[in-house]
Amino acid sequence: MLIHEALSISVLMTTYNDGKFLENSIGSVLRQTYPNFEFVIIDDGSMDGTEKTLSKVYDKRIRYLKMDHLGRSKALNYGLRICKYDWVALIDADDIWHPNKLEKQVMLIRSDRDVIFTHTLFFREKTIEFPLKCPQSKSDLMKLLPLHGHMTNSSIIYNRKYVKELGSYNESLTNSEDYDLLIRMIPNSTYKYADDYLVFYRLRSKSLSSYSVQETKRNIRSIQIKYFSKKGNGVLGKTYVDEEEYLDSWREYFYGNKKNARKIWLSNKKLLFKDYKIILAFIITYLPDSLYEISLESRLKLRIKYYLKKFIRDEKLLNSEKVFKSIVKDNL
Repeated sequence: MLIHEALSISVLMTTYNDGKFLENSIGSVLRQTYPNFEFVIIDDGSMDGTEKTLSKVYDKRIRYLKMDHLGRSKALNYGLRICKYDWVALIDADDIWHPNKLEKQVMLIRSDRDVIFTHTLFFREKTIEFPLKCPQSKSDLMKLLPLHGHMTNSSIIYNRKYVKELGSYNESLTNSEDYDLLIRMIPNSTYKYADDYLVFYRLRSKSLSSYSVQETKRNIRSIQIKYFSKKGNGVLGKTYVDEEEYLDSWREYFYGNKKNARKIWLSNKKLLFKDYKIILAFIITYLPDSLYEISLESRLKLRIKYYLKKFIRDEKLLNSEKVFKSIVKDNL
């Protein structure tokens, strides 16, 4: 068992033109109740005054390095190479940590194969929009991975030696590299999570171009086919071979062409009536493209759960909301 009080963490952030969010994200790291960490910030060639913003922040734990713009995957791999410590906690440059985030997760570390997450609250501006809870078990997470990344990048702590054994981040990907790594990481890891909402994830979808959204969908779809499909001879494909058509239909629905999803369901009535979610999705495919995209982005199920949790006075959620409000009151 590790002596947690003596365990040092490398907090790793990569940033590219995120200057207007950095002060809040960096501040949330520096305010952690767990003090034993270095903070490595890799600037992937920002051109928005990021360097000037960071020059105003002084803390001996910060190591800031600027590189030419090479892309997030390469920036992450570079960061992993220069981190001093083996345990790495990631934070995206526009997200915010709860002050107890590191403290509660570090206490769960037992072996080099531990991969540790925590629940997340998604926000836009100063408003929480919905929560995302960690699956209760590794098997539950494995059921989700063929279609969704599910876990947020800013919630993870892992051992970089284990990540390097897996080949680190895939530098051929322009985004979704965290999802690709998660798929390779989880099967042989010990999955754990801190049962609290300790990450606040900033929603910025309105600022993304149509090209960026479509590029992300293409990357996610290619990753899923690579690992979970016979077509890609994926390393995990055999586990999901009986669900090939089911997964293909949902991939088309979320990341491909809605008409192709509808075609698969119409050709297999048994699959169409497998559960109410497919019937509902089938109906949604007849919406105009603009409304269809809105339905995909709405996270309606998570939003409904959020209001139900507030109605029943979920203590963990309400306490984290209070912390969030105190953070954003003066800073966002």
